[in-house]
Amino acid sequence: MGVMVWKSRLQILKKSSWLLVLLFAFKNAENHTDQRILRGEKIVYSVSYGFITAGEVTVKVDSQFVKVDSATCYKAEIIAHTTGVAGFFSKINDLWVSYIDSASLLSHKFVRSQQENNYVLKESTEFDRETKQAFVTRMKENNAFELKTFAIPLLVQDLVSAYFGLRTHQGEKLRLNDTLAFDVFLEDTTFHLKMKYLGKERLRTKLGKIRAYKFSPIIPSTKNSVLAGENPILTWISADENRIPLKIEVNTKYGDVQVNIEEFRKGF
Repeated sequence: MGVMVWKSRLQILKKSSWLLVLLFAFKNAENHTDQRILRGEKIVYSVSYGFITAGEVTVKVDSQFVKVDSATCYKAEIIAHTTGVAGFFSKINDLWVSYIDSASLLSHKFVRSQQENNYVLKESTEFDRETKQAFVTRMKENNAFELKTFAIPLLVQDLVSAYFGLRTHQGEKLRLNDTLAFDVFLEDTTFHLKMKYLGKERLRTKLGKIRAYKFSPIIPSTKNSVLAGENPILTWISADENRIPLKIEVNTKYGDVQVNIEEFRKGF
């Protein structure tokens, strides 16, 4: 396999680690309190191209509550890194941490640390729901810090808290081709995202056969997109009380990318 092909696929991997979050990150505001985040939970995913495993993504929740200002919060993390032969071409080590209010399930603070070869990013975002503002602090090349302020919707989530927003939806009420909308803030932009419900399927996974809801994000077509096909991205979420993201398939011009669940440890 050529070096240029691997580099192209690794660019997709870099996006897949946070794409995992965005694809699973939808919420139904009307049913916002029917599920809860579980402390001590841990889920591990593999990222692969064909039969080659190229990366790993771990999602976990701290076993203890933490305080952010006066708020009691869950501390949730998503960790992504390259593995195997992919690490020979490019080293990716990314960490996202969210401090999620235990009552509202909205994020108070989001910390992003990314190391991709020689590129290093350190960034912190604090959300002020009363003023509808996000305060973003980023480390610059000279190790100085730059603070910027952005307007946000009231119920916007960060990448990690949005992932856990899936636990609040009631999938049994969805009808075929229903559309779910959600807002996610990242870096300096609020993304207004939508997902289409495609029904239920029984999915074969490392955890056994699991009944799952099937979704496809609605993505505007662009001339230079690497995605291919009518529904280039598909995602499955378990149709049980856990609402576990189980799998993603991404159909690209360079081949298919899969994100599959490998391990699950239930919290409390």
